[in-house]
Amino acid sequence: STSVHYSRLFARNGYFTKTAKRIKGRRQRVVLGYQLSALVYGALATATGMVAILQKSPVAGSYSVGPLLASTHALILAGAAKNNRLSSDTYKRMNVSLSLYGFA
Repeated sequence: STSVHYSRLFARNGYFTKTAKRIKGRRQRVVLGYQLSALVYGALATATGMVAILQKSPVAGSYSVGPLLASTHALILAGAAKNNRLSSDTYKRMNVSLSLYGFA
């Protein structure tokens, strides 16, 4: 069939291999970005929690919940990026919520 012919032609010219490498590189950068976000939000949650402990204020401890949730969202999105599931509606919503939290 002609589709097999074209795919063999493109594969010989290296089109599919170059595209696959670009996609793999982009996916690695996205995963790294989510992991870095999780690390930063986790450090912020830890620092905020430590300040709350030092101040002996239970109300101040509630401020560490937001960065902790953002950190878990980023870790979940990193796993979704590794497994090529970011196109799902659930992960799109999580990405929007993480972006809104970052802007707020």
